[in-house]
Amino acid sequence: MKTRIICLLMAMVMVLGMLVSCGDDASTDGGNKVDPDKPGVVPDTPDQGLYDTYWKETPINFQLTESSDAKQFTAGTRRYYAGGDTASTKLIDVSIRNRNSAAEKAAKVKINYSYLPDTKANEWSASVDTILKNSTTYTAGKSIDIYCNFVYDLACATVKGCFANLLSNTEGSESSYGMGKNFFEFSKDGYSYSIDPEDYFNSKASGGYFYQYMLSLTLSNDKLYVLGSDYCTDLVRAFHVVPVNIELMNSIDKTKLPKFTDIVYGEDMTNIQFFYEAVWADQWTYDTLLKFSKAVYSDAGTSVAGGVANADITDTLGFGIAAGGGLPASGILYTSTVQIVDKELLTAERKAQILADTSDDTLNEKGEIIDRGLAEYIAGNYLITYPDTNPDFTAYADALNSLFSLGKTQGVCVVENNDGYNSIRTSFVGGKMLFGSIISLGSLEDADYQSMRQGQGFGIVPVPVYKAGDEYQTFVHNNARVIAIARLTDRFEQITAYLDYQSKNSSDILEMYYTEELAQSLDGEVGNDNTEMLIYIRNHVRNVFDKTYEDVMGDFNGSTDQSAELRRWHEILRINKFQIPNMGTVYGEHKDTKSADLKNVIKAWNGLK
Repeated sequence: MKTRIICLLMAMVMVLGMLVSCGDDASTDGGNKVDPDKPGVVPDTPDQGLYDTYWKETPINFQLTESSDAKQFTAGTRRYYAGGDTASTKLIDVSIRNRNSAAEKAAKVKINYSYLPDTKANEWSASVDTILKNSTTYTAGKSIDIYCNFVYDLACATVKGCFANLLSNTEGSESSYGMGKNFFEFSKDGYSYSIDPEDYFNSKASGGYFYQYMLSLTLSNDKLYVLGSDYCTDLVRAFHVVPVNIELMNSIDKTKLPKFTDIVYGEDMTNIQFFYEAVWADQWTYDTLLKFSKAVYSDAGTSVAGGVANADITDTLGFGIAAGGGLPASGILYTSTVQIVDKELLTAERKAQILADTSDDTLNEKGEIIDRGLAEYIAGNYLITYPDTNPDFTAYADALNSLFSLGKTQGVCVVENNDGYNSIRTSFVGGKMLFGSIISLGSLEDADYQSMRQGQGFGIVPVPVYKAGDEYQTFVHNNARVIAIARLTDRFEQITAYLDYQSKNSSDILEMYYTEELAQSLDGEVGNDNTEMLIYIRNHVRNVFDKTYEDVMGDFNGSTDQSAELRRWHEILRINKFQIPNMGTVYGEHKDTKSADLKNVIKAWNGLK
């Protein structure tokens, strides 16, 4: 593991070195000559003939939401998609603008940006109805062609028929193109699912993170409506991570540090480096979190909001999590590999058997009885169901119960005041919390975290898993902004050419984002360790299908059942302050209703074009 991480780090450093060396020698980027006076910047002149187009320059209207979600992303999205204000001279802004200009020339389009105001009317989850209303009519040159909005809003709007299938060709194109042309590489045979660790974060590779992420937003293998690519920087900003206070970590008495199997504590290693070795050895669990929390915990002898004199935000804590927020609840659940919704790829024979079945019941491959209504849960070539029981989910809930019940006297705190997010952040930055809750990676751009670089800096680690041996997966929260194409647009081909060019010419910009924008203490005592940890986190992004369709089911069924949103499993956890001692019973109480919710979504999905 460590060898592979070091290789990935070297590759990242090589890319960065290429960026800074371009001032001495003109090189190429995606077939384009790099301007030696603009290091690391994609030039304005793209490859000629990269896209075989028949159209003249075509205007395309591109709408972005600017809502920042102050609890997580205090910086908006304009700079990462449009290059910020045109007057900005920051390298990343200039690079994005030049890449966009090159994409426009290559695809023969003219992009017209419009921005939804940064108001509550356009924040996370608020745009679904607006997108639905806009999707019913289309006027060329005036209506929106491309949406850039929260994953939540786009995934929910998808099932309501708002977007074009990215795997389809368009109708009404020039006769020389037959039924039209789609320029997205992932629609070709060469873009099939396979993970190459060296190329996992590269849209030009065959598979990897971006393709896997898009698969998490689709119910079937013949329909894909939401684009995730290395053009969508917000996907990276929405990685769930846990910041670590290095100064507090290194002040722990070494005799109090937990012991790990097969890890030798070297005299020349700092405490944070020792801890990182445990993370890389897959020993970063709830139990490990609790042991480190106990090592640093100091009771201030006070309590907040009339609470009991156990661990609260006034103490020196190991870990805090906000009781009122869905984001940490999502992160703590979907980082685990507990599978709530079963998604099975059917063989042609198995699918035909289910569709033809008229008996009262049949048997699945495990010999278990299943009802004959199973056909209602088929989407494309997938069977998507809620299992009748879920022992793994119960075991996960039991692990959470243990973490938070023991944590009340050992430094793990559920923060219940009205502003838990900011209280936790203040405590972490002020040196009174070891692990700064679960946050989005993009939060580290903010000034409060940046200020910590003046001292020892801070570390960054994944969200812990609930048991040893659980496969870690980085969860991408649905407050990330991604792309969808309007269903009624008459410019589908032009849009796919434009977005495909951007995806092929954005990897250097992502590297700039890591090194220029994120508060990785690259010059601090654990700079290299932080860089390796970031690579570790991004190489463990996995397809988390459960979360997407928990959200979609809640929104889709919410018009007829106001409780549908609150039936999402991370919401149930949040409402119960992450402690459900009888999860088996609770699961059974919700299973049938949630199965009905899923069936409604599948029926709508199967009706989409």
